[in-house]
Amino acid sequence: MEIKKWIIACAALVFIAIPLCQAIASSEGSENEGKNKWYNLFNSDSSYYEDRRNKSSNNSSDNKRRIRRNHKKFNYKKTDSRRHFKPVESSVYTQECGSCHFAYQPGLLPSGSWKKILVGLSDHFGEKIVLKPELSLEIKHYLTSNAAEYSISKRAARILRSLGGKTPLRISDTPYIQRKHKDLPKSIIKRSSIGSISNCNVCHMTAMRGIYSNRYVHIPN
Repeated sequence: MEIKKWIIACAALVFIAIPLCQAIASSEGSENEGKNKWYNLFNSDSSYYEDRRNKSSNNSSDNKRRIRRNHKKFNYKKTDSRRHFKPVESSVYTQECGSCHFAYQPGLLPSGSWKKILVGLSDHFGEKIVLKPELSLEIKHYLTSNAAEYSISKRAARILRSLGGKTPLRISDTPYIQRKHKDLPKSIIKRSSIGSISNCNVCHMTAMRGIYSNRYVHIPN
């Protein structure tokens, strides 16, 4: 009887072990196959990668439409205020300053820079700007009270750290902004469609909303 029980137990063990081993072997094979698939997909020598890159560069108009479509779907939430700049909320600032150039978010510069800019409006980068005293005071209050040191944006904090206490007149003179554009060839910046890295909204299609993510960048021809 004991021998029969032993034989039955061994048979049951084999019956259970064989399917289990087959299942493990099958899962390992599929896992390796998946790893090879992703390796081939993103390997720098992969023809797939080259085809994707060429397709992206050749279909710039399609890429631009995709960015605009994603932009429309984007909802600015409070949780995004740490990642992005707060959009401009002053209608006076938008009307008086944004009518000539892009209305930059106050968090792009420290309050000391905004004060220097507003004091020198008689020679504002080669232009003479005349504002009514009450409008000038309102714009000054808005820019200085929402400047980089009062912003909760991580980018504003990085701008301040890169400045080290300096107060430049140009946003493009901040080390952080320069580092972000250092890999961009000068030939691209000098294009008539761009002109300068100070024209943020030309390439950053969501700049008006304070979003400067690379996901929403389109460099025009």
